[in-house]
Amino acid sequence: MKLDAILFDLDGTLLDSIGDIASCANEALAAMGLPLLTVDAYKALVGDGISGLARKALPLDSRNEASIQTFIEIYRGLYAERWSETTVPYPGIEGVLSTLHARGIRLAVLSNKRDDFTNVCVERLLPRKLFDVIRGESEITPRKPDPQGALQVARDLGVSPARCLFVGDSEIDAETAQRAGMEFLAVEWGYRSQAELAQAGAKHFAKAAVHILDYV
Repeated sequence: MKLDAILFDLDGTLLDSIGDIASCANEALAAMGLPLLTVDAYKALVGDGISGLARKALPLDSRNEASIQTFIEIYRGLYAERWSETTVPYPGIEGVLSTLHARGIRLAVLSNKRDDFTNVCVERLLPRKLFDVIRGESEITPRKPDPQGALQVARDLGVSPARCLFVGDSEIDAETAQRAGMEFLAVEWGYRSQAELAQAGAKHFAKAAVHILDYV
């Protein structure tokens, strides 16, 4: 396909952040006297923002609004301080981003993290200058899979959604791309299995970062 732009998910696509997410979430659960989860278990829970993580991480008998808000408050305080202890870009990502930029492809990030924190993550761990647009959840950018965020990014870039590639690691990203009229490329190094991604409708897969270049 002829591309003008690529939209990237953040966690599980550009950044391997599951260790810090799991550590802070487990500390929040421990503070509430609730059972802890494994890192692998958290891989199935992330992708839907902090409220989604809270609802999925809490035991069924604790999934009330008060407990959810308590978890979110504790988690946010911990994660704001410790989000980058083990979080790093995936191997090859920075080189691929530089190559795409050199080829004239517009680059953007669309995350379900809060907008301000999404920008902090990119500025600290990725080459910020390569991205034309960085968006996280905000009052004007709803959480994926609502397609409005992806469509806003396309408008910001001045490109047609049909000439955008959405690169992500979850069924949430796959649905977002489909609803926004964008082609979807599933990465196999993230937090969902290839089988889960295929079930979500993914038809194209990248086994390593360098394979993203095959679609440009």
